[in-house]
Amino acid sequence: MFNVAYVIASHTNPPQLVRLVTAIRKGSPKSLILIHHDYSKSYLDRAMLADMNDVHVLTPHLNVRWGDFSMVSMVLRCIDWLITECVNFGWMVLLSGQDYPIQPLHSIEAFLERSTMDGYIDWSNGRFKNQNFDRYFFRYYRLAPMLMRVLRRLSAVNRCQSLFRLIGGSVGSWVGVRSFSPPFNAEFHCFRGSMWWSLSQRCVAYIHQSLGRSRKLVTHYRRTLIPDESFFQTILLNEPSFQLENDDKRCIMWKDPGAASPAILTARDFDKIIASGKHFARKFDINVDAVVLDMLDGYINAAKSGLRESY
Repeated sequence: MFNVAYVIASHTNPPQLVRLVTAIRKGSPKSLILIHHDYSKSYLDRAMLADMNDVHVLTPHLNVRWGDFSMVSMVLRCIDWLITECVNFGWMVLLSGQDYPIQPLHSIEAFLERSTMDGYIDWSNGRFKNQNFDRYFFRYYRLAPMLMRVLRRLSAVNRCQSLFRLIGGSVGSWVGVRSFSPPFNAEFHCFRGSMWWSLSQRCVAYIHQSLGRSRKLVTHYRRTLIPDESFFQTILLNEPSFQLENDDKRCIMWKDPGAASPAILTARDFDKIIASGKHFARKFDINVDAVVLDMLDGYINAAKSGLRESY
């Protein structure tokens, strides 16, 4: 049995992905590593991983587009592989290719093994005020940029923001139409949070089993915007038997609250990263700053040997 299955979703900078996989294999020699790499974005030479045992690259890959259901589909395919091809495992840890451990993996795995929780996942509830849950009550359709410009000129659309939404920019051009039969109600709430989490095998199996019972939910989320930040939270947090901690154990920093993506972490952030007490941090880019990963490797090696180094 694998105590932890590390599932990595990657699309860019294959050398950095290999560095992450190497760090995981070094820190946790007996774990399982499953990679989904989007080859439509960059090429991963699997020969770079050939010398490492229990490292699997999922094929064929999905072309994943930020903001749509392909993000969820990719994770569901990884879950299906774990359940049907694999394997007994204690926990599934979902990482991006730009994540990195900030504690020794044996410490992280010991924490999970001792835990009485079923999962560590970030969430907020649609019942609370000041949370932008509206997008999960709309069904979105991609638009050609020219059609977006035409619709923006129509005053009728602009006056009916409760029924229609126009969204443009880095996410593409979309029109949202309010759903009159969403799957959410007083007994089944909408939740949202971060895509990255650590879940017990019990939670992962529940997600896998629930798909057949949740066709309406899947159909609805296929037309929502950024479904990966709500789909899994909504499935799990509406099941009262799970004990879930509202903490994904990820250190993530933002340039500003409205930013679409986290800030790139550098050596200047090292002390804050370590002080967070989290398990992993994101996101890193070795083309911007590789030194911070060297510092983390040094810190982890020192922690494993009971030493402390000064940086």
